[in-house]
Amino acid sequence: MVDSSNAGFSTGAPWIKVNPNYLEINVAQDLIDSNSIFFYYQKIIQLRKENLIMIYGDYQLFLEDDEQIYYYLRTLDKDRLPIILNFFSNQIFFNLPTNINYQEKELLISNYDVEEKEDIKSIYLRSYEARVYKLY
Repeated sequence: MVDSSNAGFSTGAPWIKVNPNYLEINVAQDLIDSNSIFFYYQKIIQLRKENLIMIYGDYQLFLEDDEQIYYYLRTLDKDRLPIILNFFSNQIFFNLPTNINYQEKELLISNYDVEEKEDIKSIYLRSYEARVYKLY
């Protein structure tokens, strides 16, 4: 299907041009790569289903004036999830706000490999990196 006309999406004339890289980047390729965007989104959806805090938790935005980092905290009862996002291609340094305290942390999802022992008080975010932690 991928190598067919319009990348297999339509036999008619599509309203959006098919990207020229569709032979390399496509659903068929994503389905055979466990680290693909397809499987990453499945993990995010599962995370949301398993953690009501992502739906019903209070939302608190931090670093409002930072143009590169989008950081917010979800809280529900005693649960806390800090969400740290770098929306840009350059690598940047992130400092956890000093009023966010924790004893333990658990990385719930990231789009990069992350060292378990890494201290989240100061982290180096790679291009387009996203992390969700649970704090204890």
